[in-house]
Amino acid sequence: MFESHSKDAVIPLMVCRRVDAIRVKADRDMRLERVVATFRNGETKTIRFHRNLDKNEYTDWRKFAYTRCVKKLEVFGKSKGSSAGVRIYGRQ
Repeated sequence: MFESHSKDAVIPLMVCRRVDAIRVKADRDMRLERVVATFRNGETKTIRFHRNLDKNEYTDWRKFAYTRCVKKLEVFGKSKGSSAGVRIYGRQ
């Protein structure tokens, strides 16, 4: 979650999640800029969205080149007046 004055939220994962794509769901109205995925080997991938999401709206699936083990996700964006709940889904 992040607030209007903050630009990012870090989502650490207890174990790595093997996925080949991710998508984002907004629990509140928000502006989603990008998501940075950190993989088990330390590499990162920045996925740019630059779009407004309404409450309960999903982004499209954004693919990785192949199945990767994701260790951490950083979400960058803005919401008005309150924190924005964000859910990130992975696809195997």
